[in-house]
Amino acid sequence: MEKHFPFFRPGNEILPPNGSDIKLLNILARELHFTYELKRPPDKSWGGFNGKEWTGMIRMLVKNQADAALSGMTVTYDRYSAVHFSIPYAFDRITFVTKKPSRKPKTWAIFWPYTLQVWIFISLSVLMVSVLMTLLRNAFKSPKSYKEQFKDTALYMFQALLSQGYYNASEIRCRILMAFWWIFCVTVVAGYNGSLMSFMAHPGYNPSLDTVSQLVSAIRNRNFAVGTIQNSADYTVFRDSKQEDLRVILESMNSDPRNLVSHDVDGLAECLKRDYAYVGGELTVRADIWDPKLFLFAKDSFLQYGYAIAFAPDFNHIDLFNHKIRQLQEGGIIVKWMEDIIEQQQFRGTMKVDKSEEDEGKMHVLSVDDVQGAFAILSIGLTIASLICTAEYQIHT
Repeated sequence: MEKHFPFFRPGNEILPPNGSDIKLLNILARELHFTYELKRPPDKSWGGFNGKEWTGMIRMLVKNQADAALSGMTVTYDRYSAVHFSIPYAFDRITFVTKKPSRKPKTWAIFWPYTLQVWIFISLSVLMVSVLMTLLRNAFKSPKSYKEQFKDTALYMFQALLSQGYYNASEIRCRILMAFWWIFCVTVVAGYNGSLMSFMAHPGYNPSLDTVSQLVSAIRNRNFAVGTIQNSADYTVFRDSKQEDLRVILESMNSDPRNLVSHDVDGLAECLKRDYAYVGGELTVRADIWDPKLFLFAKDSFLQYGYAIAFAPDFNHIDLFNHKIRQLQEGGIIVKWMEDIIEQQQFRGTMKVDKSEEDEGKMHVLSVDDVQGAFAILSIGLTIASLICTAEYQIHT
């Protein structure tokens, strides 16, 4: 067995070994009347074929150094060709986990009520209506004054978006256009004001990686790294695959020695340090997460697989084990063990409600941090005005 929570956690001088596989092993030993001795593989791996020979626990079975191997042993085609397996007693999916997206900065929260596309359409609408209004105002006049009137008209259109008044147009054609422009402005401003306060107080989170295609795009465009346990069954899935997306992920895994780790905890730690996605079984990775609020599991998955007991090639009592495992599995006992162990692990202070989440249910008084976007816009305006003033001074002198 090898350390693999929640299946197996080695004991020490005070605590005995524990985990769902230890409980399973104890029941099998009691019901089938055998004793056992725990051994750990020298290379601390479950086992893979390196092109020449088997490694890890599978090697110990092939060499008859052990009769059975478990602690979250994944059933794969390569392993199945070398050793025997019991029926699966638990199922999992290979997915990836990343650091939970950070909150968006509040500096530009005043622009978030509308998307960039909407802001572009609003700007084009102001320009288009300004041109049309200038033409309507001067329909029967000389075009010489168009340039000056366009500047004033564009300013009037912009003022209408800010709920400011407009000049008293005498032409019926201009009044009709202004009436519909005001309806447009009221609609746009109402939608903006309705969302602005919520974005200023709680701007939300940056986009997360939920699918394999998003992960591949992040690898190609943002130098995002991917990793898993070295020489594990998860790594074998990518090594043996011919799919383009999985080959891209494999290249990322092999591009940096830090990407291939020895344990789930090491992979989770890498997620917090840099732009890194850790690939593993959701069940086992979730069991090693010390604070669920720090990580996010993808909705997509690479593969579904089962956990089973691996036996030496000459082991002749697999049917007895299968019968007892099936009884425990049908009763939901093994799954209940795993759930209880994971809950106990995460209950140790990690499931407390975050202070920021508590504040979301209370009245929020806006602070300087919430309205910093307005000050940022003012600062940009002052900077541009100062630069233009300096340029005009240089021109006139």
